[in-house]
Amino acid sequence: MRLLTPQTIRAALGVDDAKPFNDAIGTALDTASSRLATELRTPFAFSPQQQDIFYIDRLFTQGRLAQVELCLSRGLLRPDKPVLVEWSDDLLFTSPQPVANAYQSLNYDKGLLTLLDGAVQHRFVRVTYTAGIDTLDDVYADPDLLPGWLADAARLHVTLSLQNHPLFRDHDRAVDYKLMAQQLQDILAGQLRYRPSALRPIR
Repeated sequence: MRLLTPQTIRAALGVDDAKPFNDAIGTALDTASSRLATELRTPFAFSPQQQDIFYIDRLFTQGRLAQVELCLSRGLLRPDKPVLVEWSDDLLFTSPQPVANAYQSLNYDKGLLTLLDGAVQHRFVRVTYTAGIDTLDDVYADPDLLPGWLADAARLHVTLSLQNHPLFRDHDRAVDYKLMAQQLQDILAGQLRYRPSALRPIR
């Protein structure tokens, strides 16, 4: 999946719609998607029904609340789709019980779910959700579903990767690459899915 279209990058860089430019931009877009997915620790491909199962072996107390943080296997959850959280005494979820929405906080971009319900301790929890980004023509991310921060990160990544390309290096553009690199680093730092204390799915 390419997060942006060549037209978007050409407009940002001020270059013509010509094959040499488009080929270089296409390669840079592919590289940006791969590396950003690695940095953010989540694939971008659309998954309509993702399921993660956790075993809650411990809770942490904050004030008077017992809580546990779960790191889902995917980030970029779709906020327009329901997230179902259930607990069960057995791994097969023979008689699943819902965890009420009032007891949850969820970071959709990072895929981090906090449960504030002590009833889940020493039980299995199943989270069913929709994640990833739909594509247009099976190639480009739907811009209406692409988070603004991720579009910015892709644009910055592509621009930085092209800075030493002869076609773009000689083009008459005033670009502060040092500033762009810092902006990209700041975006990624704010969206990392790194939580050492969060539980990971058992499957």
